[in-house]
This record gives sequence, structure tokens and C-alpha cells, in this order.
Amino acid sequence: MSWNLSRVVVENLGGILGRRSFEFKSTVNYIKGASAAGKTSLVRAIVWGLTGAWGLKGDYQVKMGNEADLSTLLNRGSKQGSIEIAIDKKDKTLVIKREIIRRGATCKLGRCELKIISDKSEEIIQGFQQVNDKLKSELEIPYLDLAYHIIFNGEHDLLLTVLPEGATLRNYLATCFGISRYEKAWSYLGEVERDLRREYEDYRDKAEERKEASVLLEDRQRLIEKLNSERTEKMRELNDIKSQLDSMSSQLRKLDELHNQITSLEKRINDKLSRLREIMFKIQARDEDSRKERSVIEKLNKQLQDVNQHLERNRRDLNNLVDNISNLEIERNSIRKELDELIGRRDHVEEELRLLKELRERKDRLTQLESEIRNLKSELSGMQRRYHECELELKMKNKNLSKKQAALLAIENVFSWIADSPSACPVCKRAWDEELRVRSIERLNPERRRYESEVRKLKENVNTLEKELAALDNEIRDINNRISRLEWEREHQKQELSELERKMTHRAIEELNGELISLKQEIRVKTERLKEIESNLANLNAQKVELEEEIRRLERDKVGIESEIAHSHRNLERYISEISRLRLDQQAIEHEVSDLQQRLEVIRSGYDLEKHQTLMNNYQRLIKDETRLRTEVTRIEKDLETYSREVEEIRDQALEYKMFREKAAKYGDAVRLMEFVRGVIRGVAETLRDEIREIVSEDVLNFLHALGFNRIERVEIDERYRIKVQLDGIELNLDTLCEGIRNAIGIGMKLSSAKFQNFIPRLICLDGCLRLDPSKIRALIDLLMKMGVTNILITEREVTPRIRIASD
Repeated sequence: MSWNLSRVVVENLGGILGRRSFEFKSTVNYIKGASAAGKTSLVRAIVWGLTGAWGLKGDYQVKMGNEADLSTLLNRGSKQGSIEIAIDKKDKTLVIKREIIRRGATCKLGRCELKIISDKSEEIIQGFQQVNDKLKSELEIPYLDLAYHIIFNGEHDLLLTVLPEGATLRNYLATCFGISRYEKAWSYLGEVERDLRREYEDYRDKAEERKEASVLLEDRQRLIEKLNSERTEKMRELNDIKSQLDSMSSQLRKLDELHNQITSLEKRINDKLSRLREIMFKIQARDEDSRKERSVIEKLNKQLQDVNQHLERNRRDLNNLVDNISNLEIERNSIRKELDELIGRRDHVEEELRLLKELRERKDRLTQLESEIRNLKSELSGMQRRYHECELELKMKNKNLSKKQAALLAIENVFSWIADSPSACPVCKRAWDEELRVRSIERLNPERRRYESEVRKLKENVNTLEKELAALDNEIRDINNRISRLEWEREHQKQELSELERKMTHRAIEELNGELISLKQEIRVKTERLKEIESNLANLNAQKVELEEEIRRLERDKVGIESEIAHSHRNLERYISEISRLRLDQQAIEHEVSDLQQRLEVIRSGYDLEKHQTLMNNYQRLIKDETRLRTEVTRIEKDLETYSREVEEIRDQALEYKMFREKAAKYGDAVRLMEFVRGVIRGVAETLRDEIREIVSEDVLNFLHALGFNRIERVEIDERYRIKVQLDGIELNLDTLCEGIRNAIGIGMKLSSAKFQNFIPRLICLDGCLRLDPSKIRALIDLLMKMGVTNILITEREVTPRIRIASD
């Protein structure tokens, strides 16, 4: 089913900055614009939007997704770019949206979405791979990377000029024609062959190892029988020791119980005696602490009385000081108010004096400006008269110079006419009379020298006058500028003078100066008195601060002493209560110690320490023997387990010997088969490489004839993949052909690969690669449409400010 490109919206891709929308017609569309307008960027954006591919790797494989060089596709100054492509099919519309996002120095894929719109429903597919899979089926493109190779041509010709660094025509054609797929399969099968060979060698080695399994199995079974008899003997000895230990353990439990009771009672008695000593020591310590607290309370009461006396005296002094400060502040505020009024009157008088002086200065400056303007206008009038005189003289000199130059040119033409035809007249072709020719030249020579001298003098005079006119013009312009500046300053001075006269009073300078002196004297007296008051206030405030700080310190001391007295009273009460409690505990502990000593004497009468020790030593000796036997039994059992496990493993290996030998034989057959298949695939790839040259040569020749290049008799790609063309019986290299034929050959190669792959694309972009006559372009378009291409985009350079889409 055919489809048509209808609309493309590009934002910040390549040379297109900002958001641009383009409408496309069916079949042929011409993308026209000036150089660097963004034509190729539009084509590249369409390539990326349809396939998600951009650029080739070093092995001529297409870069897809985030592997593509997105930084060259996104506009350098942009953080984000996108493309939206609308494609119309018979019963639906496809809208493809792809985004690129710049993160620091790298570019990553952003949102990728395909919207399928029909009359009945709307389907949205998201994700790079999901969109590409859907596009393959909807646009009938079996391989998107194949579409990148054969649909789009780069500027002039992708095949010949826009290839990765180090590319060759041989390898590139192999990729276009699918031969690289055979070579990839050959390389992949090589890896499979290596894996099969490793498996074959592994099974062969395992089969060899299984041959020794029977000998090792017999040895391990003999060791197991020996260890079983040794374990039986050790178990008999262990049972005898267990019976002796059981008989001793009942006697030891009784003696241990008596010993534990004696030890427990002795420990309890010692603990009680130790506790009794601690209580007596604490009683003595608390008596001493009580005496110390009473002494401290007496000292603190005396300190509290002294602090109260000092505090009362300082409060009286502070009240007197506050009254003095209040009186001085009232006087200071009154003097400040009077001083502010005097300063305001002084500033007003000084402002009147300043305005009066400025008025006189501006009148003097205005008179000076009037004089300067008159002088400059007089000088300007003289210069203008001189400029007009020089201008008239220059016109007359130029007129004379033109006449003299015309006469000199006529004489020079005669001389050149005679010099160019020294033997005969160039008009009538008759031979010269040599005497007449020499006489004519002698007669014209003085005239020529005279005219040359006059022309040279006139040119000097003209140059001198032109320089003088230029100097006069500069001076006149300079004087006009100076007059304009002075006139502007004069008007400005008049305005300011009028403003000053409006502000001025009518008092004389002597009256203002006398009032100013009187005000300054009065201000100085008030200022000195104010400084004196400020100094007294500062001293009094400092004394006030010191007294307040002293009062706060005494109050803190008072609170601290009262707190210490209360704390000492609480400690004294706590010590008395603790002494009473400790004396009660002392009496109770003495009673308990007496009872425990009586019980200890009763238990000691029924306990034999020597018998207990002998029985304990014998019991420990038997325990050691039992431990030794258990260790040996454990060792034997561990060896038995190890040998039994080895026997099981060896028995399995003996059974696996035949199986491993059969698998090794199978993998050997697989390796030989893989070698054969790889040889076949490699032979196919090499055969196809040879056939490429014949297929491309024939297809390109037919393509050139279809476009009208009938003078080309043969196109051949030799063994070194150099393109040879026979034109009118002459064999030529590719670089000697015209640009149109070279681009046509490149397009023909791409179409040949498309036909070979049985995949004719619906969309072909010819980006800057058509350098053909209009008739040949029409023949190419007709040929592409016959092949099933429904969308053809052609970029053309045109001196227009922006890109525009023109239909055929």
C-alpha cells in the first residue's frame, strides 16, 4: 500500500533554529533555499524521523538510537530539538514524533511516539524500539538500516563523498548489497565453531579422566572397610568409660551439693560483714558532714547581712544620680533646639551669598560668549568667501585639464597608430613614405611634450586646490560646530541667569556678611556649652551604669547566698535522716550474720574434702579419655564420609565414561560440519563480491541510457573498485567526467542495490546531487515513479531568504 509525506515540523535540528513547519505535495517536491538556509538539515531530520538512524560506523553499519551521533543532528546552540512527520495512507494517518535532549556535553534521545489516526480509532505507541517495529510494518520497510543506505543521498553524492573516514567503495558496496551480512554470519559461525571445539575437547578430556575411576574405586572401598573395624573398637572402649563416669557422677553430685552450700554460706557471711563495715563508715562520714554544714550556714548568714547593707547604700546613690542626669538632659535639649534654629538661619544667609556670586559669574560668562560668537562668525564669513573662490578656480582648472588631456590623447593615438603599423597604412594598406612618416613624427613630438607638461602642471594645480578645499571644508565645519556649541551654552546661561535672578533677594552683600558673622559667633557659644553638657552627661551616665552593675551584682550575690543557705539546710536534714536509717540496717545485718554462722557449722560436720578431691581427679581423667576417644571416632567417621563421597563420585564417573565418549564423538562431527558450512558461506560472499561489479556496471549503464546519456558506451568497476567509463570510444576515469554524469552514476549504484535487495523505497531524497538538464531530471523522476517511488524530495540552491517547498 502506498503512502505520501504530507507535513514536517522541525525544531532546532541542524541549521534550522526555532520551530519551522513544511507542507509537502504528493510525488515530487523541490526544497529550495539559499546556501546555509537549512535544506540538508531538513533532509537529515526526515531521515532521522523515519528511521531513528543517523550516521555510519567504521564498518559501514548504520548508527541507531542513542548510538547515533545526535550532537551533530541537534542545533549547536539549543538544549532540545524535535521533529514531527505526518504521513497519509489510504485509510489512516501516521504522526511520528522524536525528540533530542542535550544534557551537559552529551545528547540523548527524548520522547519517541507514533500516533496512528483513523476514522474509528486512535492508537499511540511510545518507545524507540516499539515505534521502529511498528514503522517497519506500516511503511513496508523490512530493515530501517537498509533504508538509510539506499533511500537518501548526501550532498553531491553520498556514495562518492559522504562516507565514514577511511571508507572504500568496495566495502561500502558490500554493505549496500548485503554481502556484509554473509560475512557477519561467517564470523558468527566462527565463534560457534570455537565453542563447539571447546566442548569437544572438554568431553574428550573428561572421558580420559573416567578411565582411572575403577582403580581408584577399589582402593577407596578397602580403606572404608579398615576404618569401619577401627571405629568399632574405639566405640567399645568409649562405652566402658561411659559406665565408669555414670557411677562416679552420682557420688560427685552429692559432694558438690554440700560443697556448694558451704561456699554459698561463707560468701553470704562475708558479704554481710562487708556491708556492715560500709554502714559504720557511712555513719561516721555523715556525722562529719552534718558538723560542716552547720558551720557553712553560720558563715553564709553573716555574708547575707553585709550584702543587704551595701545594696541599700548603692540604691540611694543611684536615685540622686538619676535626678542630676534628668536636669542636664532638659538643658541639653533646649540648647540643641536653639542651635538648630541658628544653623538654619546661617545656611540661608550662605545660600543667598552663593547665589549672588554665581549671578555675577554667569553675567561675565554670557558677555564672553557673545564676544566669541561674533568673532567666530566673522572668521567663518571670510573662510566661506575663500572656499567659493577656490571652488570656481578648481572648476576652471578641471575644464582646461580635460581639454589638454583630450588633445594629448589624440596625439598619442596618432603615434600608436603609426607605431602599430610601421610598414603600411592600416586604413588603405599602402606602404608608408618613410620621409613623410619621419617628418610627421618630428612635427608631432614638440606638441606632445608641450601638452604633457601642461597636463602635468594642471594636475598639480588641481591637486593643490582640492587639498586646500578639503582643509577649508574641515575648518568651516569645525567653526560651525564651535558656534553651535557656544550658542547652545549661551542659551543655557541665559536660562540659568533668569532662574538665579528669580531666586535672588534684594539685600546687599555687606548686610549678609554682617549677619553671617553674628550667627557664627552665637553658634560657637551654643556649641561649646552643648559639648560641656554632653561631657557631664557622659560622666554621669558612666557612673549610673557602674552603680546599676554593682546593684545587679549585689542582688545576684544575695540570691546566690540565700540559695546556698537553703541548700545547706536541706543537706543537713538529709544527713540526719540517713544516719537514722543506717543504724537500723546495722542491727538487722548483725542478727543475720549470727544465724548464718550456726548453719555453716552444721553442714561442715557432714562433708569430707579429701574424698571429694580424689573423686574429682579420677572423674577428670576419665573425661579426658572419653574426649580423646570421641575425637578419634569423629576423625574416623569424617574419613569414612570423605571416602564414601569419593566412592559415589567415582562410581558416577565410571558410569559417565561411555556417555562422555559418545558426546565427544558428536561434537567432533559438529565441528567438521561447521567448518564445511563456514567454507560455503565464505565462498558465497567472495562470489557475490565478484558479481557486484558486473551487476552494478550493467544497471548503471542502463540507468544512464534511460536518462539520455546515450554517448556512454560502457561502465565498468575493475578489480580495485575503480569506476571506468567509455564515452565516444574513449575510456575515462570517474574524476574526469562532468558533475552531472558522476552524480547520475552514484544514484544508479544506489538504485542497483535497491533492486538487488528487492526493496524499492517509497521515499527518496536527492539532496544537492542533481546537476542535470531539466529533461534528464524529468526522465529520472519518471523512472523512479515507474519503480514504485511515491515521494521524491529534491533540494536545490536558490537565492531566497528561507526554505520553501515547491511541487512539481
